[in-house]
Amino acid sequence: MSKDDTAPADIDPSLRVGLPASQKVYIEGSRPDLRVAMRCVMQSDTPLDLASSATSEANPPIYLYDTSGAYTDPDATIDIEKGLPPLRS
Repeated sequence: MSKDDTAPADIDPSLRVGLPASQKVYIEGSRPDLRVAMRCVMQSDTPLDLASSATSEANPPIYLYDTSGAYTDPDATIDIEKGLPPLRS
C-alpha cells in the first residue's frame, strides 16, 4: 500500500466490547428523556476466614460512569464517516 492509498475507515471490533464482568446500562437522569450510560461491574465474592461457617460473602455490583459513549453499546450502529446521530434536535 502506498502512502496515497487510503484504507476504509473502520473501528477495530475489539474496541466495541465492554469490560469483562460488566455490562452497559442506562440510568434515567433528572428528566425521563435523559439517560446516563453506566457500567454495572460484577464483583467477585470476598473469601472469609476459616473460623466462619460461610466460605465467602457476596459483594454487590458497582455502577460506574461509562465514558465510552455509543462505541460499547451493542445496539448502536457506528459509521465513523457519518458520525454519531445527534442526541437532541
